Amino acid sequence: MRTILDKVDPADIEPSFTDIFRNLQRGKVLEPMVFMNGCYLISIDGTGYFSSNKIHCDSCCTKINSKTGEITYQHQILGVSVVHPDIKEVIPLAPEPIIKQDG
Repeated sequence: MRTILDKVDPADIEPSFTDIFRNLQRGKVLEPMVFMNGCYLISIDGTGYFSSNKIHCDSCCTKINSKTGEITYQHQILGVSVVHPDIKEVIPLAPEPIIKQDG
């Protein structure tokens, strides 16, 4: 799976999330997902999908172990889904990379 997915640029699949969400809106599939005051409830979670003490790139976030001074290089992502407490299905939105910022 990794050899296939590593070659895919995340920007190439992002429009798919938008298209699917638009179709769900048009088809009124999202109406039962309204939670309170006409708003949706979302669940947000960040997760890491790459971590190494040796392999890194310019886009890696870094974490320094305060005891050993060892640097860990990481890539992380923020996942968001529309949820409803009474509905088993969730609707994932486009994931967003967590990137290091200047300053």
